[in-house]
Amino acid sequence: MVKIVVLSGPMDGQEFRTGESLITLGKDEHNNISLSLDPQISQDHARITFEAGRYWLEDLQSANGTFIDGQRIKFKVTLNPVNTFRMGRTLLRLSHLSKAAEDRIICKCGVKNTLSEKWCKNCGRELKSLIKS
Repeated sequence: MVKIVVLSGPMDGQEFRTGESLITLGKDEHNNISLSLDPQISQDHARITFEAGRYWLEDLQSANGTFIDGQRIKFKVTLNPVNTFRMGRTLLRLSHLSKAAEDRIICKCGVKNTLSEKWCKNCGRELKSLIKS
């Protein structure tokens, strides 16, 4: 399982967790990760794949490009947890989750909850809506 965190941009602080080996990113809601609040992101902007024990990032011919550590990518490139990547005004980071971390979700209010809980124990927000799979 991986976590993708929005470090800055219109959706700053948002986290996405998924166990998929193909993760699509873009403005359109059909993507695994929808970044609909950033007007500079294309409908189908980029994808992350897990192949041969590595994560790979590929731009899908987006209008404004995809960048790793400030460098525009033109081909599928390795994406490591130390890298940041940018699409439009949104800066993101991917990290691999440990098994213990997979069993928790952090609500938008900042409180850690277990995945078995339906509602945040602090603010009452529905937790299912925070998980994209």
